[in-house]
Amino acid sequence: MLRKAMHIILDVAISKGLTVEQLLGGGRSKTLAAARKLAVRRVRKETTLSTPEMGRLFKYKDHTTILHHLKN
Repeated sequence: MLRKAMHIILDVAISKGLTVEQLLGGGRSKTLAAARKLAVRRVRKETTLSTPEMGRLFKYKDHTTILHHLKN
């Protein structure tokens, strides 16, 4: 599942004209935030990763940021 999640992240990054490093980095611009939110939602929908696993994948401190992306 991790390979599929990374493929989704790469796909979103390319479609938005970003690098994977930018997408997974700490930037807070509207473009980065929207792309990151899209990637989180797609990973949740298309894989069986838990929210703590997704939090580690997206380099967040914990899973609550993932829950925030999924809520809004």
